[in-house]
Amino acid sequence: MKEIPKDLLLLAVIVGISQLNGCSLMGLGIGSIVDAHKPSHMEVPLSKIETIKPGTKLDILLRDGDTLKVIFAGVTSIPAQEYAETYAKVQEQRLEGTILPDLGDTIAVTDTLGKESTYEFLGYAHEWISVRPLGKTGSIKVPYPTVAKTTDSRGNVVQGEALDKLVSEARIPFLSAIAIQKVLSSTPISRTEVQRIATTQRIPLDKVYRVQRPLKKNAKVTGLIVGAAVDVTVAIVIYGLYNLLQMASHF
Repeated sequence: MKEIPKDLLLLAVIVGISQLNGCSLMGLGIGSIVDAHKPSHMEVPLSKIETIKPGTKLDILLRDGDTLKVIFAGVTSIPAQEYAETYAKVQEQRLEGTILPDLGDTIAVTDTLGKESTYEFLGYAHEWISVRPLGKTGSIKVPYPTVAKTTDSRGNVVQGEALDKLVSEARIPFLSAIAIQKVLSSTPISRTEVQRIATTQRIPLDKVYRVQRPLKKNAKVTGLIVGAAVDVTVAIVIYGLYNLLQMASHF
C-alpha cells in the first residue's frame, strides 16, 4: 500500500486540534445566555414560608423598606407576653374605627353564609384568626375569607372588610414570626434593629413585606463541563485517527 504523505497526517492533526476548546467555549457561551435570562430570585409567598427548608438563604424585605439577608430556621410563635403587649398598643389605636376584641375574650364569628360560632379569641395570624372552641384545649384556624364579622362579649363588631384591610396592610400584630439562624447582612437597617433580630432570632410576620429565595445560576458551569467533555471525546478520536493513519502509512 502506498505510504500516506506526512503532510496529510500533519493536516489531519491540525484540523483536529483546531476543533478542541470550541465546544467548551460554545457551552460556556450558551450557559452564559441562559444564566442572563434566568431570574436571580424566586418569590416565596408568606403562605408557603413553612415549606422552605431550614438552612436556606433568604432575602427578607421589611415593610419599612429595609432588607435582610438571613439563613432561614423555620416559622415560630411570638411569645405570649410579647404578643399581648404589642396587641394592646394596637388595640388602643382603634384602627379603621374598630374596637378589636380582648385576648381571651369570647367572640362570635359570623361566616359569609351567615352561620355564627362562638370561640375564645387567641389572636390574629397572617391568614386566619386563631381561636379556641369553648370548653376545648386546642386551637383552630378561621380563615379570613370566611369571616363576615366578629362580635366580642361587649357587642363590639369588627366587619370582615375592615379586618381584611388591617391584615393586608399588616397594621395588626401577627402571632407568628420567621425564625432565623443568622443575619448575613442588612441594608440599610439600623445596627440596633439588627442586634435585636439577631438576639431574638425571629422577625415578626407583620413586619415582613416580601420574602425571596436567591437562585443559583449554574448554566454557565454546566455548559462549560459538557463542552469540555465533548472536547475530550474529540481529542481521543483525533489521537486514534492519527495512530490509524500512521499505521496505514507503513503498509
